[in-house]
Amino acid sequence: MKKIIITGITGQDGIFLTKLLLEKSENYSIFGVGRNTKEKVFFDRLQTITKYPQDHSNLKLVNTDNFKEVEKLILDIAPDQIYHLSGPSSVYQSIKYPKTRFTITENFDYILKSVSKINNNCRIFHASSSEMFAPSNLPLNENSPMKGNSPYALGKLENHKKIKRISKESNLNFYSGIMFNHESEYRSNDYLIMKIILEAIKIRKGDSNSLTLGSLDYVRDWSYAEDIAEALYLVTNYGESSDYVLGSGVGTSIRYIVSFIFNYLDLDWENYLNIDKSILRKNDPEIIVSDPKKINLELNWSNKVDIERLLVKCIESRLSEKV
Repeated sequence: MKKIIITGITGQDGIFLTKLLLEKSENYSIFGVGRNTKEKVFFDRLQTITKYPQDHSNLKLVNTDNFKEVEKLILDIAPDQIYHLSGPSSVYQSIKYPKTRFTITENFDYILKSVSKINNNCRIFHASSSEMFAPSNLPLNENSPMKGNSPYALGKLENHKKIKRISKESNLNFYSGIMFNHESEYRSNDYLIMKIILEAIKIRKGDSNSLTLGSLDYVRDWSYAEDIAEALYLVTNYGESSDYVLGSGVGTSIRYIVSFIFNYLDLDWENYLNIDKSILRKNDPEIIVSDPKKINLELNWSNKVDIERLLVKCIESRLSEKV
């Protein structure tokens, strides 16, 4: 059986990637690494989106955030593929805790160290981030300048540069997916879209009377997490180069997001909105949009779920209180 390690398996990307792998083949043996893994929640969610058998015989979860243990796992099973999706994901938290940068790079170094020892042509995917880009002409592609304006972005950028260097200097199969914003019904509640949805629901119930945001004018490139999971699978299995931009190529303003969510809930957003520019991040670009032409052309991938369908999925999930 083909052995696969997924770090961060219980996150939204990990859930959808696991679904895809299980539906692609029964000959995968998947080892999922998660921090404070809630196995029942993970398997319940997986069961709602796939016909995967109940016995879970070819899927094992490992509960750890210690990458020395991940290194040992890699050496023990000699995986055919590694999808490295775990690690700190909040830019705001990384600004508060700058050592986040070193957590990101050190964890990846454990993977590098162990893979170099097994020498079995293992294919490795690293979740890079659009946060790595410097202010530049839009849309942003694989050749756009990169800088990193936060500890989170600097850690991701350091790993990204390692992958490009390794790909040039060795036969190791490393791939970097430069992931733009993506959401799903399985996203945690501390991200922008979910925060807006939850506050709008509270307003509709009478439990709140306002929503505070830093700006309505910011534009971001949002995709559905299941589409992104398919992209990273294609990159890892069929990629022809070391890095790919993973995004929709479509920019959507926060104003549109707010108006859609409130209208869906039969609310007039203008009656409830407060703007507080002090909560904006310093030097944050107003507009970030991807140019996914490379993966479109080389791997025939593109977004299937548009922003409206994405928002409806997220709203309905919170209204149903199933996630």
